[in-house]
Amino acid sequence: SYVVALDVGPPEVMYSPDQVASQHPTTGEVMLGGAMTDVSGPDVRHLEAHICNRASGSVVTGANPTISAQDTTASTPSQDVPVAAMQGVTSGTSDYHYGNNVVLHSGHTYAITVKLNGETANLSYRVS
Repeated sequence: SYVVALDVGPPEVMYSPDQVASQHPTTGEVMLGGAMTDVSGPDVRHLEAHICNRASGSVVTGANPTISAQDTTASTPSQDVPVAAMQGVTSGTSDYHYGNNVVLHSGHTYAITVKLNGETANLSYRVS
């Protein structure tokens, strides 16, 4: 029922809607639900799962997916990603996505699992 696209990049600064309205940032994410994780270090990445309705192509908003990441290089157990709903501060609903800042080690491959309404997307990502 869904198309899930994974995007991983540098850590993002996250703002509340009130902060966006008062500070007018031009980069970063506006938090629309959930909470930002407090992670730091050289291996922090911003993990985004963009979810669209397969039939209509419309962006899925207001959902409650779960996301987990397993470091398959180190063969460690899967870790749940605290899921926040967000979009780029200047992007609008077309950039609505789910995820958070997480630790993903350079050179490692991860099995990323996104679950929504009983359906599962299994994705693989190698951190450069």
